Amino acid sequence: MDIEVDSNLFKNSKITNKKHSFCGKSEKVIKLVEFDFSHLAGHLVNGNLEAEFQVKIKKMTGFKILKLRNFDDDVAKKFSDVCLMAGKQKFYVSKLFVASHSTYFESLFLGNFQESQKSEIELKEIDSEDFQNFLEVLYGESAINDDTVEGILNLADMYDAKTAIRRCEEFLLEKSKNSIKFKFTLAVKYKLDALKKKCYSELKTTAEIRELVPAKADDFDPFVWKELFLKATSPQ
Repeated sequence: MDIEVDSNLFKNSKITNKKHSFCGKSEKVIKLVEFDFSHLAGHLVNGNLEAEFQVKIKKMTGFKILKLRNFDDDVAKKFSDVCLMAGKQKFYVSKLFVASHSTYFESLFLGNFQESQKSEIELKEIDSEDFQNFLEVLYGESAINDDTVEGILNLADMYDAKTAIRRCEEFLLEKSKNSIKFKFTLAVKYKLDALKKKCYSELKTTAEIRELVPAKADDFDPFVWKELFLKATSPQ
């Protein structure tokens, strides 16, 4: 874990601020964040301490994310007829079930491709965690959150999985706490019209509109630029 601690100690209208960064493993990093009371005694007022600590976890590695559904256990293997490989991870699934949710896999499994006869198919350059989350959505699990939605949406668009796309858009419309720029960028990239319309409705100032402008102009097509221009020049 890589942790940054920003501490503010208050006394008689004065603020002492310190920022510390810690790196460590397991319980050791937690002990690094602890403060010895003797270090704080000089800031007591009538035995009381007024302080504010903001702890930011900048990076974590080695933590296993709990799966909502296993695609490599005995149950998955028993009811599967194909194994999909993403990275070094194997996913045992039903061809007909996955094909019913994705036109890409429908063509791959049921079309006249060489892969349709294989029992194991490699999906090249696909992140295994994103694919795990994508499959969980297809199988009805609640895998969509602010951290996973972009990866799921990318695969849903790549594999033309309309149910997964719809569920991602519903999450972004109703539950996501991500910024309007993040949502608008996804709405444009993946043609999520309802989400784009909502983003437009939430823009109140020209400064907010400018926030949506991407680093590369080519990221937005001319129609989107026109919509932003009309929004910026229309009476608020």
